[in-house]
Amino acid sequence: MSGSAGWRWGFGAAALAVGAGWLTAAWRVLPSVRTVFHERLAPAGGGVAPGPGPGASPLALFAIYGVVFGLAFGWAGAITTLAPLYGGQALGLSAAAIGRALAIGYGVEAILLIPVGWAADTFGRLRVLLPGLATLLTGVVLLPLAGGLPGYTVACGLVIVGMTAWMIPASLLAEHLHGRFGGRAVGMYRFTTDLGMVGAPATVGWLTEWGGFGVGAAAVALVVATSGGVAGLVLGPRGRRPPRSVR
Repeated sequence: MSGSAGWRWGFGAAALAVGAGWLTAAWRVLPSVRTVFHERLAPAGGGVAPGPGPGASPLALFAIYGVVFGLAFGWAGAITTLAPLYGGQALGLSAAAIGRALAIGYGVEAILLIPVGWAADTFGRLRVLLPGLATLLTGVVLLPLAGGLPGYTVACGLVIVGMTAWMIPASLLAEHLHGRFGGRAVGMYRFTTDLGMVGAPATVGWLTEWGGFGVGAAAVALVVATSGGVAGLVLGPRGRRPPRSVR
């Protein structure tokens, strides 16, 4: 649409889609939120609301929020910054070609979302999260090496497919917070996500202009690899300490 009718029509179509999604979500979700809120204020049977569960490990929370930042940084740095810049400037691709390449990745991601969620519940969240980060990392490394549309499509597809692990950190937070994944945790989750979304384009864009697309991709790869490494060390079997016995 942007290539045939102009950029304003493309942005307008995206704005309509976002607006329709927001209105649908508000219409469907807000009544449920109000119901849950009232139920928490007045527990059934007039009893007392249950107290907080055991506290979460600060180191584990740091590792989980680090993965949240890494995924957001990888998405904003690779897909929303590097991919269009490299496709347009280095490969000379049209807006339609870039859109088709990204659409292929989005289609594969949509197909894999439910199987990935099932695998995370079945085999363990960390066992699915780390391969997802590795897939994203592979796409980031291959992106500045692509010499044409096929390689570009594969690299972008790997980055997008790696983002199927996006919902796993939220599940890890709910697990480690023992059912207390409330407003404060959600706010921190969103703050960490937005920090990566805002910081990645500025950082990657400046590094790309300074040292080329390889330097920009290396910065994204470093953040993603670091977040995955910390999560593997802290949340893996070796990073979990047995609880102390209480006498």
